[in-house]
Amino acid sequence: MESSAITSTGHLSHAHSQHHPDHCHHGHNAGGELEKPILSSSAASTTALRETTHDIIASVVGSAACVYTGQPFDTVKVRLQVNPGQFTSVLGCLSKTIRQEGLTALWRGSSPAFIGALSENAVAFAVNGMIKRLLYRDAVTIPTHEQPYWKSIASGAITGVFSAMVLCPCDVAKCRAQTNIANGLEYKGIPSIIRSLVQQRGVKSLFTGLQARIVRDSPFSGRFVGSYEIITILINEHTDLPDASIYFLAGG
Repeated sequence: MESSAITSTGHLSHAHSQHHPDHCHHGHNAGGELEKPILSSSAASTTALRETTHDIIASVVGSAACVYTGQPFDTVKVRLQVNPGQFTSVLGCLSKTIRQEGLTALWRGSSPAFIGALSENAVAFAVNGMIKRLLYRDAVTIPTHEQPYWKSIASGAITGVFSAMVLCPCDVAKCRAQTNIANGLEYKGIPSIIRSLVQQRGVKSLFTGLQARIVRDSPFSGRFVGSYEIITILINEHTDLPDASIYFLAGG
């Protein structure tokens, strides 16, 4: 498999996959790799553009679904953490928030989370692809499925570092918005929060907690990407399942 990048939901975006539904049927060669069809340069470019467009659209939709589905639970979690004495339970916090502030209060602060998810996908896609090109420079002589597994783990871990750097400012703004609301302070919007942070403590305030995020995200990304790609290779070698099923099984 060629480049894959982590999305905000933890799944991978498949760039320039060797097997695509619009291609002719691919068999497996003796090494377990998918056989590539012979395409003209223009056809290959069109196919690559179409697949990249599909990846981008899927990334945006996936990010939105992840952020806006999970945001209410994140809002409740933060309020319970900030003011544990005000609520007796998760359901109590949820009902009190809706009753006093309206249903939309559950999604306050979701804008930076969504922007962060999109930024993470863009950075992860680019960085993961670049790292793979560096690590798999000998792919011409050594097929991908015969490469050492540490390369998949390393590419994921390095990607996690850059993703953490992109996500940190968005997460700081989101958390500040949620805590301000939980403490009863006036919510003036994300731009106002960012301006206030920068004016009071400088740009570095947007990267508060970056070290902790890297310590968390880099090992996770390494394990996730590594296990995903290793499982993908193994399933691909030993079964005739279509790519969609392989991605689903490996990512699940």
